[in-house]
Amino acid sequence: MERRYKIVPGMKVALVGYGRAGRAVLHYLGRCGAEIFVSDSRPLDDLDATEKILLEKFSAQYEGGQHSFEFLSKADLVVLSPGVAVD
Repeated sequence: MERRYKIVPGMKVALVGYGRAGRAVLHYLGRCGAEIFVSDSRPLDDLDATEKILLEKFSAQYEGGQHSFEFLSKADLVVLSPGVAVD
């Protein structure tokens, strides 16, 4: 069964994966007015300037190096970036 969610302003959304596809999802979520939590395997210091600017633009919180339950549980909805392998 497929579930569809409407992203509304103020909705807390966690995004797992911050590669090319993840950045596009972040931009979409930000334009929808979501409060964004980004979790990626790379530490913050490994992101390039463009990636950091995009996080700042949408006031996204970032967790690098892991995908902790504590961080992801802050969200109402968790979105797996299309570029992240499920296995």
